[in-house]
Amino acid sequence: NLPVRRLAASGVVPPAGRYRPPMTVASVARVLPAACAAGAAALWAPRLSLKQSVAGHALPPEAPAPAPRQPPAPRWRQEEEEKEEHQLGREQRQVRLLCQNVWNSFFAGGPRRLARLEALREYVEAHNVDIVVAQEMFCFGLGPAADAGEADRFGTWMAELGLRHQTTPAASLPLLGQNSGLAVYSRFPIVEECGASFEQRRALSAKGWQEVRVNLRHGANTSNGSSGDGFGTQVCGGRSLADGSQGHDSPCELLLLNTHLEHAHTDRWRDVRRSQWTQVADRAAAATRQAGGRPLVAVLGDFNIGEHAPGPGAQEL
Repeated sequence: NLPVRRLAASGVVPPAGRYRPPMTVASVARVLPAACAAGAAALWAPRLSLKQSVAGHALPPEAPAPAPRQPPAPRWRQEEEEKEEHQLGREQRQVRLLCQNVWNSFFAGGPRRLARLEALREYVEAHNVDIVVAQEMFCFGLGPAADAGEADRFGTWMAELGLRHQTTPAASLPLLGQNSGLAVYSRFPIVEECGASFEQRRALSAKGWQEVRVNLRHGANTSNGSSGDGFGTQVCGGRSLADGSQGHDSPCELLLLNTHLEHAHTDRWRDVRRSQWTQVADRAAAATRQAGGRPLVAVLGDFNIGEHAPGPGAQEL
């Protein structure tokens, strides 16, 4: 086209049909599109064919070689192994019990209440605790209404960790004021729950003791909430008797007496606390006599004696 443009610029137009572009230009113009298409096909065809081959003809992964079949162990050997595992479990299995005042009073509770409960949940999970015995897990009653948000949330957390057997906070809830604040969360079944308020206590308070019977014969829930076979039998047999034997005649029920005594240390409130622990001690003695045999009894809680009443005070309690 260059000669044509030059002729047009000079005013000379060649007659129609007489001008022909050079052969080389015409040939390149005809061949160039086909050459570009051929080059692109040459570049992409191997890749497309490889993808199709991999997609359509890929070999399945090799299956692992089957393990050689072992002949089943004789029945007597299986029974001996089961007996050894069971005996090992009886010797090692223990009940992990945690007693904790959570300091959640509506009148004089500590700061960051929910954060402290979360820390307690993490501790229970990390140490695989079987039974949690709590004080000051308070709910507040106001007529037909009640504030039990934190207690309910902690109960949900414990159930998620497998401690789904729990006492009822509302059992000691008054029409006006705090409940006893006593609570038990257990992997083992709770077969009985009762309690009473102290004869002498502060106003707007239902402080007292909580009596909870836990059946250790049945399997405990593991940390993920499933049932663990044999845990109950192992716990029952874990305590040696006077004659050195172990077995089903050993105690399989744990009685927990959970309490929270008066905290003040003036003369007046010391007398109140003495009255309270006398009631708890009398109840523990009565429960032990009623159970007969060799009952497992644990009196635990927040006694509020510490450095203010060492020696004789603790011994009397």
